[in-house]
Amino acid sequence: MRFILYTGLQLLLILICQKAVSQNAGITSCNVEWNTQSKNASESMPCGGGNIGLNVWVEKGDILFYMAQGGTFDENNAMFKPGRIRIKISPDPFNDASFKQVLNIKDGNVVITTKDIKVVVWVDVFKPVIHADVKSKRPVNIQASFETWRYKDHIITEAPELRSTSYKVKQSFDVITYKDSVAYYNNAVIFYHRNRNDVQNIFDYTVEKEGMNSVKPELFNPIINNTFGGMMLASGMRASAIDSGKYADSYYKSYSLQTTKPVRKQNITVVLNAEQTKDIQTWMDDLTEIYQLAKKQKDAFAETVSWWHTYWNKSYIYINGADSAMSINYQLLRYMLGCNVYGKYPTKFNGGLFTFDPVYVESSYHFSPDFRLWGGGTFTAQNQRLVYFGMLKSGDFDMMKPQFDFYTRIQKNAELRSKVYWNHDGACFTEQLENFGLPNVFEYGLKRPENSDKGVEYNAWLEYTWETVFEFCNMMLETWHYNNDDISSYIPFVKSCIDFFDQHYTMLAKQRGVKAFDSTGHYIFYPTSAAETYKMTYNSTTVIAAMQTILQKLLALPSSYLDSSLYKKYDSILKRIPPIPFTNINGHTTIAPAQTWQRINNTEIPQLYPVFPWRIYGIGKPGLDTAINTYKYDPQVMNNKSAKGWRQENIFAARLGLTDEAFNLTKEKLTSGKHRFAAFFGPGYDWTPDMNWGGTAMIGLQEMLLQADDENIYLFRAWPKDKDVSFKLHAPHNTTVEAALKDGKLISLNVMPAERRKYVRVLLK
Repeated sequence: MRFILYTGLQLLLILICQKAVSQNAGITSCNVEWNTQSKNASESMPCGGGNIGLNVWVEKGDILFYMAQGGTFDENNAMFKPGRIRIKISPDPFNDASFKQVLNIKDGNVVITTKDIKVVVWVDVFKPVIHADVKSKRPVNIQASFETWRYKDHIITEAPELRSTSYKVKQSFDVITYKDSVAYYNNAVIFYHRNRNDVQNIFDYTVEKEGMNSVKPELFNPIINNTFGGMMLASGMRASAIDSGKYADSYYKSYSLQTTKPVRKQNITVVLNAEQTKDIQTWMDDLTEIYQLAKKQKDAFAETVSWWHTYWNKSYIYINGADSAMSINYQLLRYMLGCNVYGKYPTKFNGGLFTFDPVYVESSYHFSPDFRLWGGGTFTAQNQRLVYFGMLKSGDFDMMKPQFDFYTRIQKNAELRSKVYWNHDGACFTEQLENFGLPNVFEYGLKRPENSDKGVEYNAWLEYTWETVFEFCNMMLETWHYNNDDISSYIPFVKSCIDFFDQHYTMLAKQRGVKAFDSTGHYIFYPTSAAETYKMTYNSTTVIAAMQTILQKLLALPSSYLDSSLYKKYDSILKRIPPIPFTNINGHTTIAPAQTWQRINNTEIPQLYPVFPWRIYGIGKPGLDTAINTYKYDPQVMNNKSAKGWRQENIFAARLGLTDEAFNLTKEKLTSGKHRFAAFFGPGYDWTPDMNWGGTAMIGLQEMLLQADDENIYLFRAWPKDKDVSFKLHAPHNTTVEAALKDGKLISLNVMPAERRKYVRVLLK
């Protein structure tokens, strides 16, 4: 008996090892290798971990990397980079034909080598610490420099540059980027930016202009006392010269450390810290504590590598043959997303942690490396959702927390908006949302009629665009559905978002007449908006689909999340949601964007939002033909179909089983970007790297391979039978599915837990 058990265990271990070898080989095939140095920062490759992103490149014999960290918001809500590091090694080892720079994606680091030297750049996943480890076969001299372009105050005079702040447009006053503090201290370079309290900041300005001063002391304020920066140090290296120079369009000052004698080994460490503290000494003490912890941790590199191995084993997609670049770029995007697993702030749609000098994106933008279009502290919900939705099927539930916590932090501010403007409950979230929960002040509109509703953005695109928050409610609820996560801390948030629509639209109806509901007992959702496209709508499809779906999912939760009185309340609200409206186009019944609308203002396709993200229409569900008709015959779809940026037509096509369209659009989305690193997509409608361009590609590819409702799992719903592919993806009820397709035949299928196998349907056309 013991012998049989032992043999069975051996077989199990062999199978596990075979899978591990296969997965390691697969992810290693996604490594990025360059055999020549880069021309400039646009030819950098990403490296990161925890909540830090680096752009790493070698130029003219120097190793350079930009540093980025979440939460680095200045007085104007620009998102600053802490700075740039430059490492000079002499004699120059990189002027050699054996030069290689490799993104070792499996281990999460960048390795730069020639026949004589090896430099490994990596970020500790568990602590905000950057390492550059140099090993040389012969003794070399090393200089490590911290470079800052914020060495003096800078008045922003060019209108486009203001778009990297929350001011966006020229003001009657000076908008100033205030200088950082940099100094040597005990052979380390200390650098930081601490937001000044004696100058105007965007939080105070917004609160005043939007009429929220009466509740200002109660508002969450991420700007006050925000302090970010760090220190660079290296054992055996000493403070050297302070120098200056110019890179791209930015003059800079550099503070260097220098080896005192030639060395064969050298570690250069940069410790970062971004937090709100009562004073600078507290920030310094915290920075020192981070460094001391890092210094004591002898196995940090191994733990970081182990984390990345676990990350890659959670899920994967590999396409073989001529279209393999699709899955390689999918994995490269997922690598960039993985660099912000422990961030306080979510990965921004407009560049994430990996922006670089803007002149290499738009030749007329001669600004500093801090620049990105659409602001640093402004979070556009329509775009952010597309960065995060794909994390459900990739199994990256822990990475969704920064986005969820972003909303719960600002929930009270959104609720105070409702109290101040309308004197009712519930959280009102807008598009172009600041990191403190109020609308961007210039999207809110300062030149507005005296009698306008102060709670509504006076903006043709954004007025009444309030329902996007439900997509984040949906993701919160889905983490329970997929992974059985404890979501009790998110339930008050979901309820508050529902309460806003319930109370606000009954209030508006009673202002217009006697009855709160229509003749059928349904809500009167007017005025609403269907995305940014159909404006001044009556019964918007996006509002209806969102509320219907969220309420159904909320009511399906265990009783531990919802007591009987709340169940009764939300069941009553669900029964009052009006039906999705339809229309007829050339004899075909289609989904309408709303019951009525006054104008079309943009190019989005909200009439297909019931397909994605709300999944009301799909395989095995009623009305699928109506959804397909909408995709095929609605002029808004036909005239705007594209793979660019945030466009979602590839996802719609995949959900509807339109294989050729889904594959072609997703392939176009996953085509390498114009920069040297293939997954630096964009700029699309936003900026580079365009993270919601990558996000829509990720979601579309996943949906082609696996779709799931509450119980059933459908494989290869929109996958071309002649494309060989293997994947591991997640589905509801703690389910993982591994499958491989070769020559049109399913050659392997593994479903965990095994009892979920009976719900899997393989759809090979």
